[in-house]
Amino acid sequence: MILPIYTALDRMDPAVIEAGKDLYGSGWQTFRHVTWPTTFTYMIGNLIQQQFFGAENWPFGAALTTLMMLFLMVWMIFYLRSAARAAREAVVA
Repeated sequence: MILPIYTALDRMDPAVIEAGKDLYGSGWQTFRHVTWPTTFTYMIGNLIQQQFFGAENWPFGAALTTLMMLFLMVWMIFYLRSAARAAREAVVA
C-alpha cells in the first residue's frame, strides 16, 4: 500500500502544491483540495489501467470505470447544486 502512495506523491508536480499554498490554503486545506484528490485519482487510474493491460480482466476494469464515472457524476451534481445555492444566497444578501 505504501509504495503506490509514495509513487503517486513522488510524481506530483510541486508547482501544484505551491499554487495551493499561494492561494492562501493552510497545510490541511492544500492536502485536502490538491494532494489527496490528485494522488487518489492517480491510484484509481493505475488500477483501471492494470485491469485492461496487465491482468486483462476487462469486465472488472469496465466496472471500475463505470463506478468512477458514476461517482464523479453524483459529486458534480451535488457540487453544482451547492454552488447555485451559494450564488442565490449571495444575491439575496
